[in-house]
Amino acid sequence: MFFNSLGHRGAVTNVVERLFSFVDSPAERPWVAMGALAIFILLGAGWVNQAQVLPGVSTTETGLEGPVVDVIWDENGHHALALVDSGDELALMLRDESGTWSEIQCNCNATAIGGSSSLWLVGGEDGWFGVMIPGDNDIAPRSLNWQSPAPDIVSLDGQLASGWLIAEMATSRTVYSWSGLNVSEGATYPINDISLDEIESVSGGALIIGPDQTSNPVLGLSSEVLIKGGTEYDWTSNLDHASQRCRSTTSHHHPGRRSL
Repeated sequence: MFFNSLGHRGAVTNVVERLFSFVDSPAERPWVAMGALAIFILLGAGWVNQAQVLPGVSTTETGLEGPVVDVIWDENGHHALALVDSGDELALMLRDESGTWSEIQCNCNATAIGGSSSLWLVGGEDGWFGVMIPGDNDIAPRSLNWQSPAPDIVSLDGQLASGWLIAEMATSRTVYSWSGLNVSEGATYPINDISLDEIESVSGGALIIGPDQTSNPVLGLSSEVLIKGGTEYDWTSNLDHASQRCRSTTSHHHPGRRSL
């Protein structure tokens, strides 16, 4: 047994020596470099594919087909509401306790979801607005009182009584707040190069997130600006007069909402 062990170790050592000799051979170096490049490309492709999924959310973990635009869970992690890109349109998918996903028909064209683990909000085209309690199977629509033609909701967050949203009419995006069923006049950001994409309800107001399109082109849309909104429902119609703080960042996350 002892001599067999020595023989085995000698064979392993011989294989390792041959491997290093092969790698160190000038004639084989181009093939070694090509192999290393192929491995690097495969690892990079995997990393890019993972980066296309929201932080904490993946289609393999949720069991959903198609890109997950957004997902929000209840406090127990049993029920979930997801917005999925089905190709032609965005679909609302509901997850029950068994982990089964089913599409919800809301008689709307859903464009955004938000809220908290205890109350889910849904926004859609033409100012459509609905609420849903985790565990229910239906969305209850609420007719908001818009002071102008109802735009398409891009992002929303808050509670049933009050909250914030970003809506788009043509190519212009405006920030609104709501109280009950009444919607404010809205506010636009004075710098056109900053796109208003996401809104989060925070203590004292709202946090608006959007890419700075004049930033380093190499970074693309990863360079973002955070804007702190005011606290009142009748928020001034010009963000110049609101309390705001701006800073560039490369992080993009939804605090405490969308994680598995």
